[in-house]
Amino acid sequence: MHTFGFILIGLTTLLSKLKASKPKINAISSIFLIMLMFITGFTTSVVRACIMAELGILSKVLHKKSNILNNLCISLLITLIYNPYNLQNNSVLLSYGGVIRNNSFSKTDKKLDR
Repeated sequence: MHTFGFILIGLTTLLSKLKASKPKINAISSIFLIMLMFITGFTTSVVRACIMAELGILSKVLHKKSNILNNLCISLLITLIYNPYNLQNNSVLLSYGGVIRNNSFSKTDKKLDR
């Protein structure tokens, strides 16, 4: 998913250099993320990452601050509403657990840098 994240960053950078408006950039980015989910077959980790990215885009549109843990919980809620049995799926546990672990370590690293 990091590869597609870099592609998305490159896409938004390219569109901003072409003087595209922010609403157009956000719309094209959202369409790209939906296409990505179709291409990958709606795997759990890609759906999680795309929902979280869409929430990040939505927070920019609404001029609100985005929080990783809130986005993660909303993503998990949407995933479980779609299929409650995903909670027993190892890929769900690893994907969401990995984000929680990375987020907690990044906060620990910031405290150590002071």
